[in-house]
Amino acid sequence: MIWYRGLKVKALKGDRCDSCSLCAAFLSLVAEFCCGFFVILILGNFWFLAVLYLLWLYLDWDTPCTGGRRYQWVRSWTVWKYFREYFPIHVSKRFLIEL
Repeated sequence: MIWYRGLKVKALKGDRCDSCSLCAAFLSLVAEFCCGFFVILILGNFWFLAVLYLLWLYLDWDTPCTGGRRYQWVRSWTVWKYFREYFPIHVSKRFLIEL
C-alpha cells in the first residue's frame, strides 16, 4: 500500500516499471526533437541563433557549480511557497556532529 495525500493506493509491481519506461520514452523523444531542431537551425537560415546559443552555453557552463543565479525576484515567486507546502520537510537533530 502507498499513501498518497491521505488515501491508500494499491500499486501493482509492474505499474512503476511501466511509468518509468513511458517517462524515459517521452524524454528521449523530447531530446531527439531538440537535437533535430538545433540541426535545422544550423543548416538553415537561422544559423546565427545556433551560434548564439552555443556561445551562451559555453559562457554559462560553470553556473550550476558556482551556486546558480540567485536573483531575488525569482526567489520571491509564489510557486516556491506551493512547493514548500506540497513537499513538507521536518528537520530533527538526532546527533551532534563535530567538525
